Amino acid sequence: KMVAAHKTHQAFGWGSFQWGAVGTTAVAAYLREYQAEKILILNNLTDQDQSISFPFELPANTKNILTGDSLYSPPTTLHPYQYIWLKLA
Repeated sequence: KMVAAHKTHQAFGWGSFQWGAVGTTAVAAYLREYQAEKILILNNLTDQDQSISFPFELPANTKNILTGDSLYSPPTTLHPYQYIWLKLA
């Protein structure tokens, strides 16, 4: 799924890169943007649950790229080694 997502979304290969702050350094959070596409990547780098917070509201049409699920509120916890890739636009 990850390889297919990289091939499908040009923001991964061509987009700009910006680190994000989610309230803990145990989670690698960054934003990739290319043209009108925005993808927020969240990676828990630890073997423990990590609480996270967002400095912004998620758009109403936010989707998890890897599962296809819609998100109506931002995740507040990432489980050990969990990763979430969110398409914001």
